[in-house]
Amino acid sequence: MPTESELTGLRPSVEDQRPWLNAKVAESASITEIEIEYGVLRDMDIPHACFFIRSAEMEVPDEFKEATGSVAEYRLSLLKKKIRTQNKYPVYDYSSPEQLGETLMNKIIAMIETEYPADTVNAADVLKGRHEFALKRRSDTLCEISETRRNFDKWIEDGNQLLLLKGPSGSGTSTGLAYSVVDLRRTYPNNKIIYYDFEIADPGQDPVDAFLGFLSLEQCRLSKDEWSMIAVDNSSQLDASEVERIMEWIDSLPSNIHVAFAAASTSPLITILQYRYACPSITFHGLTLQMQPEFINNFTRRFGKRLTEKQIKAITAGRHSNDPTVLKVLLNSLVNFGSIEQLDDRIAKLVDSSSFSIFSGLLYEGRDTFHKIGLLREFAEATVAISLMPIGISESDLLNATGMSQAKWSVIRPYIIQFCKGNNDRLTFVESSWNQDVKNCWGTPFRAAIGIKLIDWYLADPVRLARAAKAVASIYSDIWHLPMEDDDLKKLNEKVFSIALSPSTVSVLNNTYLSTLWKLLSSQSMQEIPQFYIGRPLPALLPQEVIKHYLRLAHIASSQCRGADAAFCYERIAELKTGLNHQDAPLYHAMACLEIGQASRALEIIDTSRLAVTKRTLFARLSFQKSDVHIAPHTRLKAILLRSKTFLLKGDWFTFFKTMMQFIDLAEEIGENTSPAEIETCAEGTVMVCYVLSCYSTAIEDHKQAIEFSQMISEYVERLGVGHPLSYLFMMAKTFRLFRAGNFNEMLNAAYWTEQSACMAFGRESYQYGRAHILYTYAHFKLHGDHGDPHQARNIYNPRNYIRSFETFRNNNIDWQSVDLDVRQEILRECNLFRKLIRDVQPLPEQQRMDSECDTLRQHFGL
Repeated sequence: MPTESELTGLRPSVEDQRPWLNAKVAESASITEIEIEYGVLRDMDIPHACFFIRSAEMEVPDEFKEATGSVAEYRLSLLKKKIRTQNKYPVYDYSSPEQLGETLMNKIIAMIETEYPADTVNAADVLKGRHEFALKRRSDTLCEISETRRNFDKWIEDGNQLLLLKGPSGSGTSTGLAYSVVDLRRTYPNNKIIYYDFEIADPGQDPVDAFLGFLSLEQCRLSKDEWSMIAVDNSSQLDASEVERIMEWIDSLPSNIHVAFAAASTSPLITILQYRYACPSITFHGLTLQMQPEFINNFTRRFGKRLTEKQIKAITAGRHSNDPTVLKVLLNSLVNFGSIEQLDDRIAKLVDSSSFSIFSGLLYEGRDTFHKIGLLREFAEATVAISLMPIGISESDLLNATGMSQAKWSVIRPYIIQFCKGNNDRLTFVESSWNQDVKNCWGTPFRAAIGIKLIDWYLADPVRLARAAKAVASIYSDIWHLPMEDDDLKKLNEKVFSIALSPSTVSVLNNTYLSTLWKLLSSQSMQEIPQFYIGRPLPALLPQEVIKHYLRLAHIASSQCRGADAAFCYERIAELKTGLNHQDAPLYHAMACLEIGQASRALEIIDTSRLAVTKRTLFARLSFQKSDVHIAPHTRLKAILLRSKTFLLKGDWFTFFKTMMQFIDLAEEIGENTSPAEIETCAEGTVMVCYVLSCYSTAIEDHKQAIEFSQMISEYVERLGVGHPLSYLFMMAKTFRLFRAGNFNEMLNAAYWTEQSACMAFGRESYQYGRAHILYTYAHFKLHGDHGDPHQARNIYNPRNYIRSFETFRNNNIDWQSVDLDVRQEILRECNLFRKLIRDVQPLPEQQRMDSECDTLRQHFGL
């Protein structure tokens, strides 16, 4: 109960309330009674208000009851009587949390229906209103950010179409965008400025479809004469394939429409758009030292609280103080802290991050709090479920999957939601590192059980298929190694194997997800048949759909050195194409041979098919058959290109370049009526020549020629996007040229883009990504003396898999004697090149160890 002495510190804003507060203190009123008097009973004019009082029959632990016969018990009974006797607001008794939740939900729904009758609501207005509400919430700033706003004026004046707002997650990109949009609308009232938030989109709908559908609304129609602007928030959740569709939309826009995107610096959207377009950007680095006190004061003032200068200095001295989102979490904990006397100790505990993060400390506090009220399991389930779903989980999915009641969720929700970004449809922790804190908090068997429960729920209903594939891939990559019963693990692997082979799920997973799944399923083969298909089964597909499916699997298999799997996929494609009378069917038989190192056999198949025959030589003219004239130019181009790849795999550079000259001659003969597919094949051949000249030659003249080729093709490759395999080859060639020239500054930047391209085009588990990572590490070491990895415990570089092989280390089912000798020699030569780079960035003891160990790879290859 408050005392009269505590009223001496009454804030000026509530000084006029002193008389009745003094009276209540004199009556020995509790804080609860004073709050109810101040908030409701003294006003008595609040629409839709009602009271909920716990029934006397409801069992409550003694520690949460007022002592029998005490003054507090008597005062509480008087307060309840006063509430029951007033006739302005209805009073409801409840005998369980479930009953309270159900009654409360019904009252809220009735209030909504009263305020917003169904017959007066337009669906389009409701949809737009959701985005406008998000805009209003995010535009509420706590410190001065006018510099960001001025950047928008300059962007519009310069006539640039795109603007990127980027920074670490939680650094303020969304606030900067929303604040600028609101102010721009005031400054330019005659220009239409639309705000769209990807977090508002229905998680069951394709995000790009939802975005384009929103822009097609009548309310979003843009002027053809005046400039307009579209501000797009929370774009980080888009994957590479979705960003490609966004680029198609950007390219279709008239020049008077400006588009601003806010996303994390490492997101696919920022990476891909920066690669494709020369557009300005605003980088957010968090709060400066000058902004932090203003931020703290403005936040606490909203809750009627004020920190001392000493307390503010203690907060700004912490390492989290420059992160506005984390700082909000800290301040929110302080304004909800009840004891003023212990506030200094509370601040010291929160900012002392030597042993734990702010989130970790609050997570453990929540665990203790909810344990006391019997909601520990629910708190654990919710935090684990969110940590297992970095792509986001809706509140509805969370409750349905875990079986948690709405009433129990309503109790723990406020505590959990303070750590989350997004809305009810897509909850994720603000900082990705907090997922690790959750892992440290709860036992591994429990996390595995929650992961399995989520996977089972997502796969139980075909309606959830659109979000099931990504959800299961994300969860499985987190729990596959956790302890669980053998039977549970077997069933889990069967389900994930079905996802990795089902056409419906393979088509929606990007290369990173699919690559990770097959890396984890290393003991299983693509040649096996799953126990069940998710979505449409393979036999129900049309032949062209089956071909597309196997092409996707072959791409993943090849990048992970699953030679037998890739060969299997190409053989299935060849069989289907033969049945469809496609001319290029033999080429897929040849590709299958290349995937298991049989280049000579592949060359024999190509030559026997006569698909690569040209009429340039006397021999070719003499042996040219009448039926050959019907071979489509594009098929002939692909055949010659594939033929050159066989020589490349064999390390026969002379014949490779000789064959590529035939390719170039044929490409020039095709003429103006060139199809997009033919253009891409021509580009592939040009990039291959550029790649070979750059990577396998040290001659300056060869590098000059490679630069000429790259200049010819650079604009086209940029249009393909950073996630295209040709972009990877193009950037790898550039990186190697800079390496040969000793230009490590530019090499570091080129290697960064090579690494990004490899990740999107092949996945992080590919040998292509491993090679790009080696080159980036090498350049970083040459410039800075370290490997550029802040998480590295020792100064020893542990490379990712970089060996281009035909087998995985767990699936070494290749007979190396069946691989052509010259192919084995070429693979070994490549490996030695990258091994030398690895050796050069190691400390001396590790270099000596590498020098002394026998060449196991040479022995493995039988050389």
